[in-house]
Amino acid sequence: MPAKASAKRGATKTPAKTTIGSEYLARALEGYGIDHVFYVPAALLRTMAGLETGGTRRILEHSEKTGAYMAAGYARARRRPLAAGRTVVSRANHHANYPARFRLVAAMNPCRCGYLGDPVQGCSRAPRCGADYQSRLSGPFLDRIDLHVELAAVAASELALPPPAEGSAEVATSVAGARALQRARYGADGPRSTAAADGQLLEEVAAPDAPGRELLLAAAGRLKLSARGWRLVLRVARTLAGLGSLDRDTPLPVRRIHIAEALAWRRPAPAR
Repeated sequence: MPAKASAKRGATKTPAKTTIGSEYLARALEGYGIDHVFYVPAALLRTMAGLETGGTRRILEHSEKTGAYMAAGYARARRRPLAAGRTVVSRANHHANYPARFRLVAAMNPCRCGYLGDPVQGCSRAPRCGADYQSRLSGPFLDRIDLHVELAAVAASELALPPPAEGSAEVATSVAGARALQRARYGADGPRSTAAADGQLLEEVAAPDAPGRELLLAAAGRLKLSARGWRLVLRVARTLAGLGSLDRDTPLPVRRIHIAEALAWRRPAPAR
């Protein structure tokens, strides 16, 4: 008995074999094109060990907030899919091109406390608080967003007012009508919508009239429009003209009023 006990105490433990669940997780992440994982909870550490055998890089951060900052920085570095609608996943001996067209809807407070510009309870550190808070989002990332909407706080008394005359059903009908016009404009072999139109095609279908082009040229310098911002203004203006054509027999061309409204949706360049 003592000899057996001594042998048992001196035995070395063999490393645990990777479980089937972790191997499946590694294959699933690779299949979805996920190449980096940020912030792994402690409860999943053993399962995530299977990533060491795959191509997904594991960046462990026990702090959820730190992991979120790391993921946000990586997303800014990989902002190409937001504009191109495609992403490339690279491996040692293969490159796969996947569609990555999506609709981004994001919201943020104007500053850390949320009271920047509030007429009742103003921010005590304005304007530095707003500048520091909004600088977390890079300029190239914001430049890829088509529409920027600034919303004021809703007073409690406004919650009792009747709903607006144009509800969700009416908006859905207008969107469906605009989509139908776009399908008729581009045909079966063209892009599905104006958002996918680019290059010479965009210049042809969204060419503004003379007053509209004059306004766009003047605003390009004043708002510091990039080449990407120029194209986004044309796309939005073409869509606005399409929405205005729903009750007409022939589609409206892009006019100065459409360029002006599209420019109003752009985020102004930060002051230097």
